[in-house]
Amino acid sequence: MFRLTPNGTGGWTAGFLHNFSGRQDGSVPNGGLVLDAAGHVYGTAQAGGNLTVCNGSGCGVVFRLSRKVGGGWIENVIHTFSRGTDGGVPLAGLIMDSSGNLYGTTSVGGDPSVCGGQGGCGVVFKLSPGSTGYAETVMYTFSGSSDGEFPGSPLVRDSSGNLFGTTFDGGILSDCSGVGCGVVFEVTP
Repeated sequence: MFRLTPNGTGGWTAGFLHNFSGRQDGSVPNGGLVLDAAGHVYGTAQAGGNLTVCNGSGCGVVFRLSRKVGGGWIENVIHTFSRGTDGGVPLAGLIMDSSGNLYGTTSVGGDPSVCGGQGGCGVVFKLSPGSTGYAETVMYTFSGSSDGEFPGSPLVRDSSGNLFGTTFDGGILSDCSGVGCGVVFEVTP
């Protein structure tokens, strides 16, 4: 992870924040990032975490980067996915509400009886901060049919707390080689 800072002469200076190891701290952080009021940076990595799942590469993590006293940054994993009912392989970044809750999607996991060998068709999740860390709530589990499967885009949240997103497959299953061409979905609180 890096940061670009204006250098005062019209250019930019790159600064190092964190080098992912591909182990418990995460790997392949390709989703967008979100900042809280205290300057912490939150994001997802689609691999890493628990290396005993997802073919030994891990099913991904949600992480927080915080400034260290005296300079530099430190990474903390706030959730490790198992590809079980909690989901796995988060492809998109997170969004945050005014209470500090984080929302996102995983492209697999959820209900293991659907979507073949993927261990599920994905979930919409919420991570709520508490005194002992973050607690995950699965807000929706995709079934791989008309509701969609394999969400991979960032969520959008409206003023009522409704979440909107898209899936790669699902919908009208007679289209797109029998897997559906994807859906736009809404999850209400």
